[in-house]
Amino acid sequence: MTIADDKIKSSVERLERLNDEIKALNADKAEVLAEAKSFGLDPKVIKAVVRDRAKDQQALREEQEIYDLYWHAAHGSRVHAREAAE
Repeated sequence: MTIADDKIKSSVERLERLNDEIKALNADKAEVLAEAKSFGLDPKVIKAVVRDRAKDQQALREEQEIYDLYWHAAHGSRVHAREAAE
């Protein structure tokens, strides 16, 4: 075996181990979401909250402002759906 062969084999084995770890982590995430659902929480919303918390807050505010702009344009209303529900 050459040095290149060793590097290839090592890289492949490391990626396989990482893939196994990712599978385990994904199973853990599914378990957490299932538990949240059993408490009456909405897993889809939980995922959105986690995704938004990971974003830069300024970028998130800008995204929400653009969303609101689009919402108002599409619905011809100045009242957002969240506000109308209150």
